Amino acid sequence: MDSPTQHMSLGPLDHMLPRHYARFVIYLSLKPGVSYKIAFNELQRGLSKTFTQLPWLNGKVFWQSRTRPDWRPGQLEVQYKLPKADDGMPWQLKYKELDTDLSFEELKELGFPADTFEDEELLWAPFAPDLENGADVFIAQASFIPGACILCASVFHSVADGMADVSIFKIWADHCQDMPVTGTAGEEDTPKHLSRSKEEKALLSTSQRISERSDRVQQSIKDARNKSVMKMLVKIKGEEKAMRQILSATQPELKSRVFYISSANFTSLKRACAQGNGLVSGNDAISALLWRALIKARLEADKKIYDTKVDMSESQLEMTIDGRPYLEFPPTYLGNVVLLCRAKLSSETLTSPDTNVATVAQTLREATSGINSVTALDAYSLARSLKTYRRFDERSTPVAGARMLITSLLAMPASSMGFGDKGIFGNGGKAEGIRPLMGALNKYFRICFVMPPTAYGGIEVVFNLSDAELDCLLKDKEFENYALHVN
Repeated sequence: MDSPTQHMSLGPLDHMLPRHYARFVIYLSLKPGVSYKIAFNELQRGLSKTFTQLPWLNGKVFWQSRTRPDWRPGQLEVQYKLPKADDGMPWQLKYKELDTDLSFEELKELGFPADTFEDEELLWAPFAPDLENGADVFIAQASFIPGACILCASVFHSVADGMADVSIFKIWADHCQDMPVTGTAGEEDTPKHLSRSKEEKALLSTSQRISERSDRVQQSIKDARNKSVMKMLVKIKGEEKAMRQILSATQPELKSRVFYISSANFTSLKRACAQGNGLVSGNDAISALLWRALIKARLEADKKIYDTKVDMSESQLEMTIDGRPYLEFPPTYLGNVVLLCRAKLSSETLTSPDTNVATVAQTLREATSGINSVTALDAYSLARSLKTYRRFDERSTPVAGARMLITSLLAMPASSMGFGDKGIFGNGGKAEGIRPLMGALNKYFRICFVMPPTAYGGIEVVFNLSDAELDCLLKDKEFENYALHVN
């Protein structure tokens, strides 16, 4: 007998994220002589156990029916069914042998370029699915080349953020090792059905108590435009017109690039940014370096070649912040808790020879200092009070213009994720390299990823820019002092 369909409404924080897949590629080496099918079957077995533990991963995201409680326009929900003993292996994980002469060792030698393969070669699902027909919560593909499995996986972004993705992938990896799997509270978990509702209900209760103090909520609404805490789902006055101009401009073709910052250079960068007794974090320092260098390259290339006619007098940087510590969610909470910090500087000031990276880092520190448990909860309360979750456009950092987004994965425990040995995977089943899948992003967004720390020390950064911008960037002596061009 077929089990009834379960409905899991997505909350205010889940609607903050763009409705597409945030896709990552994990390079797993294979031991000599291991057949591709054996490796694939092992991944399928672990994923099947993961779906049993987290059944909503085996569901689809739909627009919610207006007949559901607390419905509002743009509301999303996950529809899924509880697992049964006779369920087959997860169909969401596809098998593919890539038609390429490249071996794993050659890819590793090249530094795992982010654009070696087209998106469609590594993942079977579209970047932005049709929600009318339902978007699979989880998608994955195991692609094989001599010596390696290139594992590409994603959770629909409206369901989980980057930290949640890593937790879900770790659960999958632990199941492949037949290890006890930790749940959302950190302890060993055995129930068949884990939901995300416990933390959400606690946050909702706190938010409702705040809402009863209407003066505070009204002040939050009044000040929302000036807060660098969370990206609101409201149309900001003047923003739509500015975005329409940018999106209609001639846009250069972007390509993905990888740079490496050694441990010694990262230490040197943080030391330089701490000049003048300024208290800055490692994220502030690396974000300041990237913002200044990439906008300098963009302005120079636009002036010499593209002449997009877009106003670039002001540069805007958006940085994603994990809100779990501020909203008292556990680190392994499997939902969206992304706060967005927004900083602005005139392009002239940002790129001036008289401005140093320490000054820019201090600007970012001032922008992020407004994020605390009170302001984060205020922002959540405001998001919950919205009458609609519909938006006019999600591209706040389009290709043209002087805006960019930095997503830092420095705090993500990717090094603790291993799919095990069992005579199948090399390196204990741990990733030899991790890359974002950039093809679709290159067409729509200006984005930069600060990747998790590497096993050999240092940090990799992946971002998109044009060939002309790369030429300008490689002539930037300040950037060259810290970052090495990999590919």
